[in-house]
Parts: sequence; structure tokens; C-alpha cells
Amino acid sequence: MSRPSPEDGTPPPPAAADDAADSVLLARPSPAAAAFTLLPLGTGGGPFETDLSAYLLKPACSAWASGCVSLEAGSGIGALVELLGKPDGRALWEQFGLNQAAGDDYGEAWMAGKVMQCMRSYLITHAYVPCR
Repeated sequence: MSRPSPEDGTPPPPAAADDAADSVLLARPSPAAAAFTLLPLGTGGGPFETDLSAYLLKPACSAWASGCVSLEAGSGIGALVELLGKPDGRALWEQFGLNQAAGDDYGEAWMAGKVMQCMRSYLITHAYVPCR
């Protein structure tokens, strides 16, 4: 069955449900590219230094070695040593501009210090006072 043309004076039939759904899908914007990359160093809140709230944040379009911001800074060298020492953590070495030979020669503590040098600033939202 063909749709009547506007010239004959009859209104066109309502669009089928599938046609309406297709037009809505076509109107949706595509998802935006990531603006930032976030690396959690600790998310547990303590009590050990290796799992306090701490994150590294950088623009998605730049390398870690170009600099990052430390959010909260609860965990530091200890958390980085654990992270860099894990088999899947070694993938971060190159992202921070570190090579495996240096890590093998100097160890994860030295490499964690190099990562700390990539931190250009710290954002601290609140003080932490431990309870006794």
C-alpha cells in the first residue's frame, strides 16, 4: 500500500512505531570521548597507608609522564610499590615513562618515586585525624 501524496489532500498515515524508534535512535548524540583518565591508588579508606583514598588524574590526551594531579593523596609510595609490583601493574611502567630494565635494577620503590615525580599538584578535600 502506498502512502498518499500531499497533492491529493489526504493526510499521510501516522508513522509506524518502528519508524519513530529509528528516528529517535538517529537523533541520539554519539558518546563523547573520555576527557580524563583516573587511576585509583587506594579506595578502602584505611587503616593501612596502602589503601587510603587516593587517585591520580590526567587529561586523556596526554601521557602520565607529562604530569598528573593527585586527588586526596591518602596512599602514596606504599600503594604505588604494590601496584607496580603486580604482573598487570608492569603495564603502567611504560605509561609513566619507565622502562623495565630500570625497574629490575632499582626495584618498585625507585619506580614509585619516579611516578610521584609526575604529580604536579595535589587536591586535598579534607583533613584526616585518626581516632585513638
